[in-house]
Amino acid sequence: PEEWEVVDKSVKEKEELSREMRAGLGDVFELVKVGLVGCGGVSGAGGECAVLSLKIMRNWVAPCNITLSELYKCNLSAPNGCYEQEQNNSLLSALVQILSLPDSPNEAIPITAAKALTECLLQKEQSPSLRTEPIRHLLRSIPKQGFLVTPYNHHATPSSSERDDNISHALILLASTIANEEMEDLVLLTYYEGSSELFNLLLRAQSHPSASVALLVFDTWLTLSEIPTMDRHPDCGPVLFRKVLRAVVEKIAYPVEFVTWEEELDLDSQDFEEVRRMGVDVLVSCYFLLRVAFVDELLLSMHQRQNYNGRNDGNNQSPPWNVVEAVLFCLSSVSREMCQHVVTTNKSRMLKKISGDNTAKSQETMQRLIALTKQLLSCGGITANSSPAYSAAQVLTKQHHPYLVASVCRYLGSYAPVWNAMCSDNCDNIIEIIAFLRASLELCTAAVTESAKSIKLILVACSSPMASVIKRDFTTLSVNNNDNSSNTHLQLQLLQNHALVTSLLDTMDKALGSNDEDAMLFVAEGCTRLCVQLKDAKTIQLILLHVVSPVWRRLQMALDAIRQLQNHNDAAQLEHYCHDVAHMLRVTKEVIRFCDDGEDVGVLTNVLNIIWPLLTTVASFAVCRQHDYALEQLLAVHSQLISAVPKLLEPYLADLITFVVQAFEETRLPCTLDTVGGTVEYFGQNHGMTDSFAGLLSHLTRLMVDFVTREIVAPDDCPQLIRAYFDMAKRYLLFCPLAIIDHCADFPTIFSFAVACLTQCQGERDSTRSTLNFLSQLLSLNILNNTSSITNTAIIDSSLHQNGQLITTACISGLTGSLPQPLWPSISECLYSLLSRTLMHAQNQSLARTWVATALSSGGEENCVTPELQISITNLLIGLVTQERQKGRKMKPMVKMLLDDFGKICKGEMSVDSLLSYELSS
Repeated sequence: PEEWEVVDKSVKEKEELSREMRAGLGDVFELVKVGLVGCGGVSGAGGECAVLSLKIMRNWVAPCNITLSELYKCNLSAPNGCYEQEQNNSLLSALVQILSLPDSPNEAIPITAAKALTECLLQKEQSPSLRTEPIRHLLRSIPKQGFLVTPYNHHATPSSSERDDNISHALILLASTIANEEMEDLVLLTYYEGSSELFNLLLRAQSHPSASVALLVFDTWLTLSEIPTMDRHPDCGPVLFRKVLRAVVEKIAYPVEFVTWEEELDLDSQDFEEVRRMGVDVLVSCYFLLRVAFVDELLLSMHQRQNYNGRNDGNNQSPPWNVVEAVLFCLSSVSREMCQHVVTTNKSRMLKKISGDNTAKSQETMQRLIALTKQLLSCGGITANSSPAYSAAQVLTKQHHPYLVASVCRYLGSYAPVWNAMCSDNCDNIIEIIAFLRASLELCTAAVTESAKSIKLILVACSSPMASVIKRDFTTLSVNNNDNSSNTHLQLQLLQNHALVTSLLDTMDKALGSNDEDAMLFVAEGCTRLCVQLKDAKTIQLILLHVVSPVWRRLQMALDAIRQLQNHNDAAQLEHYCHDVAHMLRVTKEVIRFCDDGEDVGVLTNVLNIIWPLLTTVASFAVCRQHDYALEQLLAVHSQLISAVPKLLEPYLADLITFVVQAFEETRLPCTLDTVGGTVEYFGQNHGMTDSFAGLLSHLTRLMVDFVTREIVAPDDCPQLIRAYFDMAKRYLLFCPLAIIDHCADFPTIFSFAVACLTQCQGERDSTRSTLNFLSQLLSLNILNNTSSITNTAIIDSSLHQNGQLITTACISGLTGSLPQPLWPSISECLYSLLSRTLMHAQNQSLARTWVATALSSGGEENCVTPELQISITNLLIGLVTQERQKGRKMKPMVKMLLDDFGKICKGEMSVDSLLSYELSS
């Protein structure tokens, strides 16, 4: 019976086997009785007989569908386990007694008993009413006999061993299964006896030291939350979920003595993160039920929240750092739901659409959040020349755990929509929050990423009021100076004295100094998106170029350092400055990406004028061209400029292509070919450049083929380079087909190279997929679009005639097992395009049939295609594609489904009979 789940039988065969096994169920129960009642029971000979009996019963549960009611009716004192119901002597009662003992000589006894009972609970009864009495018996046994509770109390201790944890896991799995399966009955207003004790047990399990035990209970609370509150017993409403919330806070808190994961020996990082991840849904459910009480309960768990000021002076004890961190994690986890409720309700209140209790609770929630934030931003004394928020960050980073600092930063960013809703006229509150985050970014390494991410969230969410303040102030400057706002001195004075602009500039500078690229990108995105909200092109240009000026200043400094070090052979220093160059280029790309303002290219024109000399300098340094990351980011900036302002880049195009070709010759990096592909996409439709692009493709193709063949670098040794080359070639087909077909003398080489890579890449996904996609696009030219301007289609047919068999064999071989299954859609597309093009002419039908038949019969001894399957697939493929050509029916989806089913047949996942539907369709 233990092989039931893995046995290779059909559903009908399993049903017949199950009926035969149920005929012997009485004998099975007799064996169970001998093990549990005779042979000394659970205490005899170490309980070995009991363990074997329980294992037998467990193995027979699934095949025979042994239900809870059958265990309840099975009388152990009757002969042959006949069904003479006697509650105290039933098999169910025996299991309850085992699971009411504090401990057993053999840990397998309670574990196997609990698992057997759990599996019986999951079996479907003929009638739901049959479960009522057995379930009530289980529940009554909790308070009366200590069912589940007594052994759990014995084994669930802070110093529990692995044996104890295994037993606790089995017990709580059973308890949670009872709750999940019978939840609707458990929480009814009538409330079964023992239900309260069951929920109390699950609450205690929520805080079990073992994560595997605690995780079992999360589903129970989620299942309970799906039942309408009005249908529940009062004890299963807010009162219970307050306790659940406290238990979750306790479980997700770090140990108070925790330092770093490297130094932590008792706590597993993966288990801890899994508990936090799974706990988020429970926290959201708690919030939806409790609303403002959710915040109150969390703040209450921090004890006297008004005393949280970062000082421990004996008279004013702050709560432990791990409790505060856990509370802030909980608040951050429900921030999306809370912000949506608070902000939406606040807007509706202002529009006088709603009023009453809902509005009051929303206002209370907002006030709680504001009060907590003020305390976080005002802890510590105010030092000279610094804001209260900066001082608070200093105190926090010096006196508290770095993880707490990171959690504070995460909390501040999570509630950005709320800060936007309560933004003051001058955005002073937002400036204070950003000052705190900026200080955390500077002072706490562990909080760099979280603080930068929160800065971005706040700048984006609060961009409207902040942009309004900046526009108002610059408009005032214009009016006060008779519209002479272009006065450089006045502009510089306002930029230097404007609190908001200065805050942005300082934040950008601190982010760039963090050496954390993610932090740089977050802040750059936030600053750029805020500046774009100013709408007025002149103001955007003025503020943006001022705020991001540290980026290009640092880039220039790195280039100056490289220039001085080029002749000193200081590899370490050169590597350091090349990384600085790469970081600044990546940030520059992000700025260009988010300040792309469509038709109005004024801002990007000025950006281009500033950065083009810098880009040229980077390209001129061999050390930068040969530094993979620096070159990749340099080309990424060019690609972003081409995407954003192709017209502005057109005068620089010749120099750019020359540089890219030089970089490819020196490095053979995929990013060089990606840049060429992007250039073709934006400029390929300019017919005056067709010959230039054709010459470029020929040159790159020769370099590529030489690199792969003559330099003994096989395609499977450079898969990303192959991927980039055929992605580029596909863009040629899409945006400049004349350059690759009519004007490229090396087209036959490109075709042959694609076929060779298809067979030589050995199933590497990215390169093989790109090669297949290129061939599919190529072979479908002038089929999907008969008005194409390509005239020299004969060269495609000629190359296909020479390589058709190789392509077909590679595709069929891929479906039969040589290529991974995620590549099947690309294989099917390629094979369909090949057959569709070949069968354009009726005289080619025999040729296509030969290609398919030969491919199906290849493979030698490992070939899994039978002669019958070979004939069937060949006829179906040729027939379906021919139908499309002759009758105009769209058969492509069916052809691709056929090929997918063929692959599954070869893997043994489907039978050959599944092809009958295709034969009927054809």
